[in-house]
Amino acid sequence: TSGGYQGIGFAVPANSAKRIVAKLIEGKKVIYGWLGITIQNLDDKLAGYFGLTEKKGVLVSRVLEDSPAAKAGIKNGDIIIRIDGKETNNANVLLKIVGNSDPGSRIKLDMLRDKKSWSLEAVVGSRPENIDDAGKAVRSAETSSDYWRGMKVEAITSDLARKSRLGDYAGVAVVDVQPNSPADEAGIVSGDVILEINRLYVDSIAIYKKTIQAVQGDCLARTARGFFVIKSE
Repeated sequence: TSGGYQGIGFAVPANSAKRIVAKLIEGKKVIYGWLGITIQNLDDKLAGYFGLTEKKGVLVSRVLEDSPAAKAGIKNGDIIIRIDGKETNNANVLLKIVGNSDPGSRIKLDMLRDKKSWSLEAVVGSRPENIDDAGKAVRSAETSSDYWRGMKVEAITSDLARKSRLGDYAGVAVVDVQPNSPADEAGIVSGDVILEINRLYVDSIAIYKKTIQAVQGDCLARTARGFFVIKSE
């Protein structure tokens, strides 16, 4: 009655349903394939940034530690174009292909990395019963940063998201801004969620620290409220 289900699809493809029912009849547990990556679809802006003429492929925004993807050598920022010769033009297609793959099977991924073609093989794993627990292994490594250009950020944990009403953003949260600092003058405020710095995705403290180390001069930060230019100190 709340309407919270609106926009969520519950339909199951016939072939998937048959496969699931067959295993249940045999008394087998239904196990889905898993790589351990967070992915997103490409829009026009992202396609342009990565030098693509078409919005084909799926962008890897996060690779879980010790996951099948990490062991195979998949990296954040890779764009997966095909799996076993099948085009992955959107996230749903990729999830379906991987999910229907048998754990332990090998799949070939054709990708773009730094605008160059790249191929590798990955061994499909079994999807954990609790995906959130798999992600916590990465987030728990580092949860807070030092001050940079007058702002301090923390990882968005479920507790912080609830207290600060941050929703399900995958960036880092600004928890303090020093007065008259570059961040303050740019308009950054406590509670902002940093999603990108200089068009590079920031979805963990480790990635945030790595990104800011490479920043020289003024930088463009994208937050949940929009873009801000943070000047150098």
